[in-house]
Amino acid sequence: QVIVSTGAKHSLHNSFTVLCDPGDEVIIPAPYWVSYAELVKLSGGKPVIVPTSEAEDFKLTPARLKAAITSKTKVLLHLWSLGIEEQFYVVWPALLMLVSRFRHGIVAAIVVTIVLSFAVNIHLSGRAPAEAFYSPASRAWELMVGCALAWLVGRGWQLQGAPAQAASAAGFGLLAAGFLLPDHASAFPGWWALLPTLGAFLVIAAGPQALPNRLILTNRAAVAVGLISYPLYLWHWPLLALRLAAVGVAFIAATAT
Repeated sequence: QVIVSTGAKHSLHNSFTVLCDPGDEVIIPAPYWVSYAELVKLSGGKPVIVPTSEAEDFKLTPARLKAAITSKTKVLLHLWSLGIEEQFYVVWPALLMLVSRFRHGIVAAIVVTIVLSFAVNIHLSGRAPAEAFYSPASRAWELMVGCALAWLVGRGWQLQGAPAQAASAAGFGLLAAGFLLPDHASAFPGWWALLPTLGAFLVIAAGPQALPNRLILTNRAAVAVGLISYPLYLWHWPLLALRLAAVGVAFIAATAT
């Protein structure tokens, strides 16, 4: 059976409605997106907010999870990053409607948002790393880079031939560097976030005909991961937070869901 929803919040509501009987408890680590608790209540459940701390990298520790679990516990919800996306999806369309009436208004909005958000990111990464990591103000530039690419493609911009090949190769190189180089001492996002952000920009901009894209992204393993990418995203963080065998278990759980 295939269930179609309008987005993450709708999917969560459907899940809570199916899983929760009246009085069932849903554990929600804080910080969290404000609608999560209300979605639980709409489904007849009871949200149980478990605080996390900056000293623990906002991870839900096994001890705190164990203390929060009761006989009525039904669901663990740990989807903080959706909050950044959802706030962006609210603000950006409204900003588009405001600036689209002006000549070059959209371009100006994209450029100004990228510059200001990246500046906030750099400022906070060295002073308040938790705020830099979780705040939409310091992460919006990453999403806006994708908007910039969409704007360019919508106006006929397209890489072909040697430039597309070079962009694809460079993009995969940046993605690999972003995976391998930062460590626990690195201030992220900060300057490090340029690696995966620009890498993804270049890979997508190169298009489907670029040789590295065809070799890497169309093989069966990559396609298989792509097919479960969203449930894999939903599963991997709570498993990492609980220090389980995250990679293997996340793949199994994502495939099953």
